[in-house]
Formats: sequence, structure tokens, C-alpha cells
Amino acid sequence: MRLVTVFLALIASTISISSDVIGDEVELAHALIAEKTGKEVRLSSLPEGCQFSEPWQLWLCQPQASDPARTPDPAAYQRAIEAIRSSSGALLIPNSSTRRLMVFDSHTGDLIDDRFIELDPDSGTVIHAILRPQGDILISDQLRNVVHRYTPQGDYLGPFAPIGGPNTTIMQNIRGMSLRPNGNLLVTVAGNANANSIVEFGPDGTYLGTFITPGSGGLNSPFDIYLREGTDWLVSSINTNQVLRFDVVDELPLGEFATISSFPQQIVQTESGNVLVANFSGTAGVHEFAADGNPIGVYSPKELGGNRGVYPLGNGNILTSSGSGVFEINREGELLEVKYEGASRFIQWVSLYDRLELDVTVGLVPDECGVEREIAILANTEVTFCYTVTNNTDGQLTQHDLEDSEFGTILDGFAFGLDSGESTSVTESAFVFESRLAVAEWTAYNIGPLDINQAIAAARVNVEPASVRLRKTVGLEQNVCASDSFLVVDPGTTVTFCFQIENTGPGTLTRHDLEDDLLGVILDTEELDLAAGESLFITRSATINEETRASATWTAYNPGPNDIATSSSSALVVFSEDIFADRFEDE
Repeated sequence: MRLVTVFLALIASTISISSDVIGDEVELAHALIAEKTGKEVRLSSLPEGCQFSEPWQLWLCQPQASDPARTPDPAAYQRAIEAIRSSSGALLIPNSSTRRLMVFDSHTGDLIDDRFIELDPDSGTVIHAILRPQGDILISDQLRNVVHRYTPQGDYLGPFAPIGGPNTTIMQNIRGMSLRPNGNLLVTVAGNANANSIVEFGPDGTYLGTFITPGSGGLNSPFDIYLREGTDWLVSSINTNQVLRFDVVDELPLGEFATISSFPQQIVQTESGNVLVANFSGTAGVHEFAADGNPIGVYSPKELGGNRGVYPLGNGNILTSSGSGVFEINREGELLEVKYEGASRFIQWVSLYDRLELDVTVGLVPDECGVEREIAILANTEVTFCYTVTNNTDGQLTQHDLEDSEFGTILDGFAFGLDSGESTSVTESAFVFESRLAVAEWTAYNIGPLDINQAIAAARVNVEPASVRLRKTVGLEQNVCASDSFLVVDPGTTVTFCFQIENTGPGTLTRHDLEDDLLGVILDTEELDLAAGESLFITRSATINEETRASATWTAYNPGPNDIATSSSSALVVFSEDIFADRFEDE
């Protein structure tokens, strides 16, 4: 009876489905609610953080991230970067379950990297990722009501829109996005004050108002907005089961483009001018229309359903996504290949080809470019930031601006002829006292200004405390480190204690003290360079006449003293194996 109540409440809402309340249809009702809200539908308040929805008489819960353990694949990441840089580009698809951005081949639909960007752990239901001319990646978050911003290399730059983070008076329950030719960002909004509208943000994330006003042309719960250049804007309206048209000049409604059986999501145009629409429910699948909106076909393999994203592959087939994965299908409605299994969203083609490219690295040698984009250091270490720009356009660029979040303006109208295919670098050094993400934007252009190109990149410096790890062992062979920290001997035996220290911190430590309960002071301000990740050891021998458990403490630091790190460890020498029952651990 509870399920009947839930379903009837759903019928009373803005979703229209059959009134027969049996089995799979209740499950469908729950799926539709989840898709509309970006939340998980439950019949109880578990887990914590769920909120009860009065209209649907259900609990709506924050989706729990599903993160299958897998080691990142640097080779896959590099292949993804190369694909994005190529003229054929690549496809970006968010996984809203693992909170990752994936990369697929634009010709075959094959998976290149399923964890190209590890999204911010506080992100919610991510829907759509797009690449701006500035080179950054924007990702819409349906549940967090914000558009996130990342560098092409995957560094999280925080919220892009609204400025300062979520503001539900501006947008709530957002889905697909698009860029206007002037660079402004358009976002579909389904909830709160701007419900049933398209909102607009400037190139810096400033809110500019509604681009398409609430309810214009009958718009009700928009899911995607797509520009057919020189023709119109197409917007999927899920509560009216339509794709609507709006004028490219004044955004006024132009009427219906097409009717979809239920819940149209992503829209994309093919090279022929036809339009593909991914449809989530009803006649789920990929619907194809002629440029004038006349239906051409519906491609709905029996194995699939709940279509969200769509893209026409270079091989002539279609890539589509759903909560189950990413799939290649054909226009005969056949499933050709499962490309990926997992909660996949909109499919977006991107390319950095024929653009300016920027790389920021960090190193420890003044005036030299490092090779790492992220390093760990001790506080008050001098770090060199290197900005390398490459002109991938087909012409020379003669003027250059460079802004950095840490250094401010580095270049302003700097005159330098950077030919097509060439690179140049600029370095800045500074002593770093706390962790920082240096975000840089390089603008290259010609006098006018003309041929304006921009690129963004970032490098991270993590300031970490000094740390060391000491292991004390005991054996019988002189000048050799034994493998164990306990030993059984006869009284009067000479044993060798080994003190092995490892620098587990980020920087070199040059001064060392070592004191042992049994042997006393062994090192006192000893000068030894111990670099990050390196180890060294010393041994001392002693004759044991009584059962002994001795602890040693090693202190490593730099002159000052600064960067102080200590570690203690014990070794046990006994005359009876019965003592082994007395276990001990390094401190």
C-alpha cells in the first residue's frame, strides 16, 4: 500500500507516466524522481542526511560515492591528454557515481581513461563537462547547484558559477550547459526562484540574469541547451516531453522542435544537420530528427534504457550513455559494444588543437624549469615556478600577458614573436611557507588586439612537516644490520645494534642527534645530508650481561634548529625464548 501512495503522489507531480501501479512501474517512478533531482530515492531516512519529500512521500538522499579501488594509470592519462590535444579531439563523460571525469575516443567511442580527473570529493551529481576557449573545464553539479572549474590537467580551481559558491536564489537543480559565441555560460535550471529557465554567467562567473526567462515558450524543467549556429537554441523540456526552439538573437520562443515520448536529455547535431536526442524513459533510446524536426528514427537496443547522453561517432555509429554505462549502437537499433560500465552522463566533444597551450611546473633549482606539476617541500624552501607556453595556432603571436594567482602580473603586453609550433618559458622564484596552488593564465595575441588566445594551467606546492622513521635492530654480526629487533643470547655475548633512519618527509635534513638508553649519546649535531626518501644506518656493539630492552631516539633537523623530526625505536635482548611473549612496537 505504501508503494501505491508513493506512485500516486508521483502522478500528482509534474512527471507524467501510466496510472497502473504495478511492479516495474513503481521502480520506474523512483528512477524518474532520482533522475529529476539528482538524489537517491529511499523508503527510509537511512543513511543520514536524507530529506523527506512531501510531494512524493519519499526520502531523497545524497548519493554515496562508489569508488572501486584502482591505481591511477599515468599512461592512460597521457593518452587522454594527447587525444584532447589532437585535431580529432576526445569525448568527456562525467561518472556521477565515482565522481570522476572520463575520456573516450571520438571516432571509435573506446575508453581512454576512466579517471582522467578525480573530481572534488564534495561534488554531488555531476552531469555535464565542457571546455572553454580559455582552456579550463567546467562541470555542472546538479545536487550542489554549482558549476565547478578545473584546469585541463585536472587541478580543481573551485566554484566558477555562481561566484563564491552555491546560491539557490540563482540556480538550483542544474543539468546541461552551453557556451554563447561571446563566451558567456548558459546553465539549465529546474528549481527555486529561477526554475524552468536558462541562466547566464559572464566569462568570470558573474551572474548576468536569465537568458531564457522562467517558463518561456512553455519551458518546464529544462535538461539541456544546444546551439545550432545561425539557426536557434534547442532546449529539452522534460516535463512537457518536448525539445523547444528559441531565437539566437533575442532568445524568444520559436515553438516546438519535436515531441519526445518522455524525458529528453542531451541534444546534439550531426554533420548532416540532423539532431540526436537521448531519451531517458517512455520510448527510451536515441531519437533522430531532420533539421526541421521531422522524426527519422528511434534507436533503442533491447538491452539498454535510461539514455542520458548522445554523440555521433566518427565511425558512423552512435555513442550513448546511461546509469549503466557507455554504449556504441547503430541506426538499426543494435547494441554493438559496451564501452564502459558505470553511472555515465552527458557526452561532450572537446579539443585543444590549434590553441595556445600552457604548462606550469615547479622545481628547486633557481631560474631552471622543473619537470613536476606538484611537489612537497619543507616550509621556507625556495621554489621556482616555470611557465611554458606553446603556440599551437597556425600564425605568429607577438604580444603576451601572464597573470598568476601567487605573483600577480608577470607579463603585461610583453613583445615577443612566438612562431607557430614554438615554445617559450618564464620563471619566477619565491620562498614558500604554506601550501599553495599557483594558477596561471597566459594570453597571447597580436596588436589590435587580434588573434587572442588564452590558456590556463596550475602547479601545486605542498608544505609538509619534516618526518623520519627509525628502526633499531640487533644481531650478532659486526657492522651489519640484522633483520630483527629482538635476539636470544647467552650472558656475556657481544651483539650489534643497528640504527636505521629514513627521511619520510619532503626535504633534506642535515643535522642529527642519536641517544640510546644503553649506549648513551651516539650522535650530537652530526652533519649528514639525508635527502627525502633516503636512508642511512650506523651500528654500535655492546656486550650483554643482563636481559636488555633499550630504546633509542633519533632527532633530525636543519640549522636553526628548523624542520625538527624525531623517531624512537627499541630492541630487546633476552636469555630465554619465553620472553618472546612480551611483544613491543616502534614508537
